[in-house]
Amino acid sequence: MEIQPIKKQSVTDQAFDQILRFIVNRQWLPGEKIPSENELAASFTVSRVSIRAALQKLIALGLLDARVGEGTFVLKTSPAHYFRSLIPTMLLTYRDDRDVSELRRGIEIECAMLAAERATMNEIEQIEAAYSRMNVLIHCDDLAEYIAADFTFHLSIAKASHNQMLVDVMTILKDILYMHYTDMIKAMGPEIGFDYHGQILEAIKARSPEQAAENVRKMMNCFIGQLDAYQSVKDNKDG
Repeated sequence: MEIQPIKKQSVTDQAFDQILRFIVNRQWLPGEKIPSENELAASFTVSRVSIRAALQKLIALGLLDARVGEGTFVLKTSPAHYFRSLIPTMLLTYRDDRDVSELRRGIEIECAMLAAERATMNEIEQIEAAYSRMNVLIHCDDLAEYIAADFTFHLSIAKASHNQMLVDVMTILKDILYMHYTDMIKAMGPEIGFDYHGQILEAIKARSPEQAAENVRKMMNCFIGQLDAYQSVKDNKDG
């Protein structure tokens, strides 16, 4: 392990970056005990206070675990650990529904195509169950339950893709997507996208990746068009 001396400027951040690289590059493996604060401070030629601050940031990110009387250990991690730390900032920053719609379009087209190719009968039944739940709730005055069923429908398709990264992305982005669904349905009502959901389901059942992708594309393009129109009206009122 080669440790470079820390420059005087931004000592804690530089220590954080180097230690993070050791973890990401698997120079320190999950379950492994890392050097003590004193050892790291000596190797980096910085104060123990700076090392402690860097380690605390990594502990907060869920990458390290400090155990009293034992030391600090590397936790088993996944990309979700790194990404989840950004979610609070993203929730406060990325509130443009058009941006989220375009992100959804890319993710969900791929999910639908793969689901049409790979879904098991049990997985198709789960997608159908979510769609049936939406069909019941669309006539009820329970927006929160309808949105939950809507998200379950799309997450079930992601799971049926048998691509764990797509499932992870959908799961990690759940809060952002959930907020997006809520904003859209409140603005335009649940009916606007309901028929498209049925078309997506039928294409998956028919094992037609191209049609599944096209139906998702049509749904999302419809949403984006409606959002643009809604925003235009809102801007005119505000102006």
